[in-house]
Amino acid sequence: MNQTEYARARGVNPSSIFSAVQRGLIRLKPDGEIDPEQADATWYRRHLQRQDGRRSGAETEARREKAVTQSTAAKIVMTRRNAEELRDAVVERDKSQAEVGSAVRLTGDALGKLQRRLGKSVLEAITEDIGDLQVEAIRVTR
Repeated sequence: MNQTEYARARGVNPSSIFSAVQRGLIRLKPDGEIDPEQADATWYRRHLQRQDGRRSGAETEARREKAVTQSTAAKIVMTRRNAEELRDAVVERDKSQAEVGSAVRLTGDALGKLQRRLGKSVLEAITEDIGDLQVEAIRVTR
């Protein structure tokens, strides 16, 4: 949602939104758009609180309730997104660790076969190189 659309959706003057963006009160996404949930959770809620001094008690309470509801909903959405991103990262890490473990086992099996075929000194040199590669592979997956 661009800045003008956000202003229209919240019933505020677009210059208020442009000003809030310039002051860093509303953060833009990398594509220059506004994340409405995040802006509602931060700027819009504070905006409504400032406006409360100019309204009647019932109107103030209704607007405050709406702002709290929107803010809570936005926080829930952001928390869910963060949880999904973390879950995906953990799944990827687990897959990587499983692949490294499998590669290490296959390498060990291959070394056992080589040990029976090659002399001990050649095998020790190969084992040392593979050990270094395994340590590096584990470091990279972390």
